Amino acid sequence: MTRVYYKYAIAAIIMFDLSRPATFDSVIKWSEDVNQKVMLANEQPIPVLLLANKCDLEDVTINDRALNEFCAEQNFLGWFSTSAKDNVNIDEAMHFLVENILQLNNQNIQPDADHISLHQDREYFEIIDEGKTPLSKLKDQCCR
Repeated sequence: MTRVYYKYAIAAIIMFDLSRPATFDSVIKWSEDVNQKVMLANEQPIPVLLLANKCDLEDVTINDRALNEFCAEQNFLGWFSTSAKDNVNIDEAMHFLVENILQLNNQNIQPDADHISLHQDREYFEIIDEGKTPLSKLKDQCCR
């Protein structure tokens, strides 16, 4: 299902909740998911920015050095501590991401008009003729 969300993507944001450390454990999973399903026209991964949300909470601490190292190791553009509630660093993070996207455009990495940024693996796409396939069979195939 996530392929639909990534279609034609030229960048991504992955966010985790500073007040719930378990959400950080999913960052690599989401990053791998993005990298498996979408890429630039030059076959390079799309830029991904990491956001550490809820920096407005008093009992939250951030290890800048560790996050810098993590981003370098995992090929993130970088990271920002943010608060969606208080609008902290949201604009700055989006400006940073847009600047990186524009740099890609200046390097002529923009896809052609016909380019689809998804991997075109057959195993992910199955054409179903809804007129010939009973609805119950469709449901069995997608909703287990």
